This record gives sequence, structure tokens and C-alpha cells, in this order.
Amino acid sequence: MSADTVAEQIRDMLSENWALLGELAANQMEFSVGWYNSRMPNKPQVTVRHSFAGPMKYFGITEDNIHLTMMNHSRYIVNCWLEIRAGKSGDEEEDLIEAMRREVVQILNTKRTCFVPPIGLVIPLDFGRALHEWDRIPRILRYEITVMANYFSA
Repeated sequence: MSADTVAEQIRDMLSENWALLGELAANQMEFSVGWYNSRMPNKPQVTVRHSFAGPMKYFGITEDNIHLTMMNHSRYIVNCWLEIRAGKSGDEEEDLIEAMRREVVQILNTKRTCFVPPIGLVIPLDFGRALHEWDRIPRILRYEITVMANYFSA
């Protein structure tokens, strides 16, 4: 299974379970694999991509408590993006991007085992890191959430 396929399943899980309303309703959002789409600047966006960092390695003991095993878990990055429109202070947008971040973490925590095999488990490793771009024009608010996914090769 390719990294893009896992990213696509994470994207689909987020878009299908998105429960926010108003200007953050699922039909007002852009869910994609990759990076911020500058051709859709006025749409809130959630993007998923494979992390450039190497896989996380975990050591554990097998169920028979005899053998030591090592598991590799791939990392993915979920980004929430929201542009601050010209003439706005950004206060309302900060509340909106925070709601997006909470929604992503909540979906991933409640649906962590609902992915199509061979994906086993998808777990957010953090609650999001603010990487707001206040100094560029247009100003863009962004949260980056690191996600761990394990999947099994056929």
C-alpha cells in the first residue's frame, strides 16, 4: 500500500465525518492530499500528506511474550489552513482555525480503528502545532497535526 493511499484514506475519513457547520461545513471546505491550494484561497482547507521524517520505530514483545519485535509506523501530517481576508483583524479566523484543529483531532481519536484494511490504526501524536503565517500577504493561519499510521503489506 502506498503512502498516498493511506493519506487518501485519512483525507476521506476526515471529510466524511466532518461535523462543523456554517462557513466550516464540509461542503464549504476543501479536503485534499498534498499541500495548500493557493487557487482556492477563500476556502478553509484540510490537507494530508506523508511526512518527510522517517518512520517511527517501536519495539515490543509478541503475544507469546517470548519474541522481541520491531514495528515501523509511518508519519503523516494533517494541516488545517485558513486565510485571513483583507481588512479583517484575524480574531474570528483564529477561533475558526482552532475549531478546525479540534475537529481533526476529535475525528482521528474516535475513528482511529475505522480504516479499510490493511491500515490498522491511525493515531494523532499531538494536538496540533500553530504555524501561522502572520507576516505574509495574504495572512494564513495553519495548524500542523502529526499522525501515526500503521499498515500491513500484503
